[in-house]
Amino acid sequence: MAKFVIAGRADCPYYAKTELVADYLQKNLPDFRIHKITQRPEVWEDWLKDVCEKNKWSHKNSPIIWRELLDRGGKGLLLGGYNEFLEHAQLYYDVTSSMTTELMMVIAQENLGAHIEKEQEEEALKTCINPLQ
Repeated sequence: MAKFVIAGRADCPYYAKTELVADYLQKNLPDFRIHKITQRPEVWEDWLKDVCEKNKWSHKNSPIIWRELLDRGGKGLLLGGYNEFLEHAQLYYDVTSSMTTELMMVIAQENLGAHIEKEQEEEALKTCINPLQ
């Protein structure tokens, strides 16, 4: 089973295109699984640095894609970024994407809005929780 983690800045157009191809592969291949991680643009650099230090990787841009060898959170093998993932998809699965730059930009802005909305929902849920002492 192929398990990939795709992480990127919520407003990154390359993350949007990578996400589209990965969603297509997951939908059409029974043994292809993805886990997506988005980060706000202002925290992306620090988050990426922490992930790279933890795994002894070197990567500078959004998105970053790695293959998990076991289950979620297990040891990962760095695939690379946008170009490496699209090359992998084309070579192994014969899948390409013809998404236009304009559509990439639109989806990137939608991703950022969805990420911010998700964060706000999580914060609202936290305020509703009153643990008993």
